[in-house]
Amino acid sequence: MLTKFFKVFKSQKKTSLLILLFCVGFISVLVHLTYSYHLSFTPDQFKARESLNLLKKFPEGLVLLSTKSWNENAYNQNEKNQIINWLNGNSNSKTLIKFKENKLIIKKAMDENFNFSSLLQKTLYIPDQEIQLISSDFKNNFIIFTLGKYN
Repeated sequence: MLTKFFKVFKSQKKTSLLILLFCVGFISVLVHLTYSYHLSFTPDQFKARESLNLLKKFPEGLVLLSTKSWNENAYNQNEKNQIINWLNGNSNSKTLIKFKENKLIIKKAMDENFNFSSLLQKTLYIPDQEIQLISSDFKNNFIIFTLGKYN
């Protein structure tokens, strides 16, 4: 039976070779397009790619606060700096953040660049969180926001 297969293959060598080259070329193009243009074959892959593309439109600090748990060990210094840069916006005022017992404590200097409404608006963008406490330290010119999960 194997010898019969090889005889047929030898007689149809050119046709088989063309079909084989066409199939290999088609698979190669398909793999290249899938990899290069992030095409997906399943609806789950498509939804995941769409979600990642939508997340790129949001500020990096907001994405970090929305996707990671709120404990000190979850964030490295670079991520904390990204969150602080997002909270500061165009302001150069000093901002400190601290994570304690699944709460975020934002301590921001009230200087001439301080914009309370901008900071308040940004804290309200964080999903599933609420402002639990707003306090001020007028002696040292700081305002402190404590954010945590809804009760």
